[in-house]
Amino acid sequence: GVRFPLRSRLTPGTLGAVSAETKVFDARWMGQPIFVIGTDKVSTDWLEKNMVSLFKLGAAGLVIAADSEASFKKMQTLAGHLSLAPVTDGWLEHRLTAARIAHFPLLIMSDGSVTSALSQESVK
Repeated sequence: GVRFPLRSRLTPGTLGAVSAETKVFDARWMGQPIFVIGTDKVSTDWLEKNMVSLFKLGAAGLVIAADSEASFKKMQTLAGHLSLAPVTDGWLEHRLTAARIAHFPLLIMSDGSVTSALSQESVK
């Protein structure tokens, strides 16, 4: 029941500086980090660069922008063993924009904080 294209007000780009206090939501319910991507070149490059770290973190992926089912399936193939699902409602987008986040790709950590740069410290 997923209808493509998936559209988002967020755009591919650099997340920029996000305060450590910036929380997307109260993440007490989260069992694992979540990464948010599209099927664009910026997201593809980010996923390829961070795939090992995302796997070590046990992160699950959400695609918020995809032009077609074919582009989504291509991203699923690229993700390999990482789980990847389409986002079909606006809840996550609303939470991100409310936190003044306008770009993806990004990673929401288990405490609700947001980053786009995965460091070795964040993976331990």
